[in-house]
Amino acid sequence: MKRNIIATLFNNQPQAFQAFSELKAYKQTSDTVIVQALLLKKENGVITQIDNHDFDAEISNKALAGGLIGSAVGVLGGPFGMLLGGSLGALFGTQIGATETLGEVGLLYSTVEKMQDGDTVILVLALEKDESTLDAFFGQYDTVTARWDLQAVQDTVADKLKAEIDAQNIEQSAEKAKKAQERADKFNEFKADVQSKLDAFAKKFKS
Repeated sequence: MKRNIIATLFNNQPQAFQAFSELKAYKQTSDTVIVQALLLKKENGVITQIDNHDFDAEISNKALAGGLIGSAVGVLGGPFGMLLGGSLGALFGTQIGATETLGEVGLLYSTVEKMQDGDTVILVLALEKDESTLDAFFGQYDTVTARWDLQAVQDTVADKLKAEIDAQNIEQSAEKAKKAQERADKFNEFKADVQSKLDAFAKKFKS
């Protein structure tokens, strides 16, 4: 199953709230497994998290507390990274570099950055054998939906971190290289945690 991050921009705010409410009642299938969903809103130039739902409760008693998507893409620079990343966003800040150079990561960042005041977005982390299920769900509303491969996003971030470490080593800045390595190690820990949780979901709902 593909491991995707899905961003859906709603042109109608009440529809976004309705869709999120319905999404929380989603019944998992062997073709489409939703891991986590976030509801974001932009108001007065600030993007805030309105609600989140962790489907982890279906396989364990330990909730993800809104952190899995952050663990997956939380190393983004700028406000989006700070919002989704929690401790990871604070750890990396803008040190990872311009998001425009980060391939799929940059596309994900740009999608949310282009939100206008009053816009709402639902972010979903899902395992998908068939994309038509969520396409049909969000297609009921006035929306625009985009997908990113989770592994591609994580690989792009990892490559950027490695480049930072190499650059610091070339400059012979031991302290900066050490800090860059610590950031890379921390990201790898989060990445492994994300993968283990997704593996648990995949095993639970494997047909």
